[in-house]
Amino acid sequence: MDSNSGGRPIPDTTKESASPDPEPHGVASASTNGHSAVGKAASPPSSTRRRARRRQILPAAAGAVLLLTGTLLLAPRYDLHTVGTIAMSPTVKAWDDALVDTDASGGKGLRRGDVVLVRSGDWSGDQVGLSYTVRVVAMGGETVGCDDQGRITVNGKPVEEPYAHGDTAAFGPFTVRVPTGRIFVLGDARSVSVDSRSHLKEADAGTLPVSSVQGRLVAIAWPLTDLGTLSEPSGARGFPVYLLGVGSLLVGALLELAAAWPTLRRRTAWIITKITRRRRAQAW
Repeated sequence: MDSNSGGRPIPDTTKESASPDPEPHGVASASTNGHSAVGKAASPPSSTRRRARRRQILPAAAGAVLLLTGTLLLAPRYDLHTVGTIAMSPTVKAWDDALVDTDASGGKGLRRGDVVLVRSGDWSGDQVGLSYTVRVVAMGGETVGCDDQGRITVNGKPVEEPYAHGDTAAFGPFTVRVPTGRIFVLGDARSVSVDSRSHLKEADAGTLPVSSVQGRLVAIAWPLTDLGTLSEPSGARGFPVYLLGVGSLLVGALLELAAAWPTLRRRTAWIITKITRRRRAQAW
């Protein structure tokens, strides 16, 4: 006799125990797709990274080439000289850093009106080892003088000097015949400048040998408030190479800054975030 006397069938549970409910496919798919989406969002495509690197590499390379070009143009020919007196103000002020064309050393290509750097020691009482910044007023073979109105004359004709100020006749009227191979020089600040006028009673009437010229001032490089080129005497001298050199340096520096800017910006943002978090932690 069967033990199930009630006649009710015994439920078959073998299928349920053998086959548990599988995880819905939709959930697994969503989870997998979610991980894939997060991975893609966290890691930008390699092509984007390559383009970002290229945007930094190209300006950096161009900037390096321009910096090198500017250096090669300026270094062999030009020097920086810090002016230590007010004798040439306001054209060249005390403590201005002037760009000096050393190709004009020894008087090469010198002309009346040039602002030059001359070595000390050729005037009596000079301290050897110094340099003066002065303006060439007369060349060898010319006659320079100061008339009764305080004007500079060259070969009997008054010279326009918009750059000069002060009393040109501070040392009295004079007339000097400049020997060949020598120059007569004055500072633009006539009331305070010590120049050829201070040595009129010496053997060469205050003139200097052209060999004392160390270079010609072409521009003011520093400070930025005085930045600019010096006015040239009339007549073409050829293309000013220093402008190309300085321009190359400036553009090269700007390109290098542009290339480094993304990195600097990220680094600065990281530092600011770190400081902010530290301050908040201290406040708590």
